[in-house]
Amino acid sequence: MIAAVTRSIAAAGAALVSLDSVVNIAFPAMAAAFAVPPDRMRWVIICYVFTYALTSLAGGALADRVGHARVFRTGVALSAVAFALGGLAPTFGAFLGARVVQGFAGGLVYGTAPGIITLAAGPGARARALGVLNAAIGVSYAVGPLGLDGARFFLLAFGGTVIVSRLVGAKLPDRIGARRLSGTALLVTALGLGVMGFLPTVAGLLAGTLLLGLGVAFTTPALASLTVSRAPASERGAALGTFSLFIDLAFGAGPIAMGAVAAASTTPIAFLSAAAVALVGAAILWRWLEDAAPV
Repeated sequence: MIAAVTRSIAAAGAALVSLDSVVNIAFPAMAAAFAVPPDRMRWVIICYVFTYALTSLAGGALADRVGHARVFRTGVALSAVAFALGGLAPTFGAFLGARVVQGFAGGLVYGTAPGIITLAAGPGARARALGVLNAAIGVSYAVGPLGLDGARFFLLAFGGTVIVSRLVGAKLPDRIGARRLSGTALLVTALGLGVMGFLPTVAGLLAGTLLLGLGVAFTTPALASLTVSRAPASERGAALGTFSLFIDLAFGAGPIAMGAVAAASTTPIAFLSAAAVALVGAAILWRWLEDAAPV
């Protein structure tokens, strides 16, 4: 019972921090309120994403030394402070400062929540616990962008696929192996991106979105489970913090890279390029890595 409550609290805290996705639909209103050009809105993302990406590594390492719960509580409390500072910010510069604080707090939560989840679960249940955590985060990520009229349908399809797949298939990494599942999930991700690249129609985009959601649903928890299986409990926070660092940097840099490719060529080529990257990742997992015995 205590372990279940602990996992629920960690998942709820991570979901709370992930509600930051609501900011995605407020860019026009923020640009008007602060009287700044729309292109400066990118700093709202940069200040947050890259701060929490770096902080998640330090937060995980710190948690190994002083305790995961203490760092997690600090992150949740700082998140509340950052939300208040952002809402009361009188200038755009002050708002960006609040975003840095929010990113710092988010890093502490993201860097410790997976550790809390896995420490409260046995070796045979870690992947399922991580799947529930990622499903909770997925719900929050799906909430904010729903106000985007043109993309609402596709975002609902993607978010719904991710959430349902993670809940229904939460035990898959424990049953078939984290390496095998993550490699297969990357292949499905590549397939979805490829469909969107080759079939840039509404039907093609919908089919690609569903496949992409299915692949993403299992990639992150499976890779996190693979990371946990190779780290002793005393270093699990640092290991998951490092994992979170690279995932977050990819989330921040990936759209920028795809946008640059699309600007230099076409959007379909950008999707196909992303599919190629996913195929390389799948090849690395299948060819060079092996499942490790649970630690």
